Amino acid sequence: MGKNVATALITGFLLFSVAGVVAANEGMEHGGKHMDEAMAKQHHMMVTYAQVQVKINESLRKSDAKAVEAEARKILVTIPDLKAATPHKNLKQRKALRQIAVTFEADIKKTVAAAKKGDFAGAKSAFAKAEARCNQCHAKFRN
Repeated sequence: MGKNVATALITGFLLFSVAGVVAANEGMEHGGKHMDEAMAKQHHMMVTYAQVQVKINESLRKSDAKAVEAEARKILVTIPDLKAATPHKNLKQRKALRQIAVTFEADIKKTVAAAKKGDFAGAKSAFAKAEARCNQCHAKFRN
């Protein structure tokens, strides 16, 4: 009986040790999970953002409020997914990621509102802030 108890204790200790190592590394990076559906969706969103950024900047240069709104809508529909996204690194800072997404959304909405009023200087300023959010997020949460 004593040998079985010792084996059980050692096995339990090893299991808890492995769990401790896993827990200690949790929150650092998402690792090789690029193939899961959520991460693939995020990567697709980033490509969309890059394409839409170009179109919004072009529309702002042309003072085309309707095009600004149409392109911005492509970003705004993705915001709920962005708020729920899992970052590449700094996983324990998801609140900060969410806050950047909230501010990004507000900047995009300000861009559209200013463009609709014909305030293209204000729209350009608001959109420059939105673009800065992309850089801020990537610096903190991307590899």
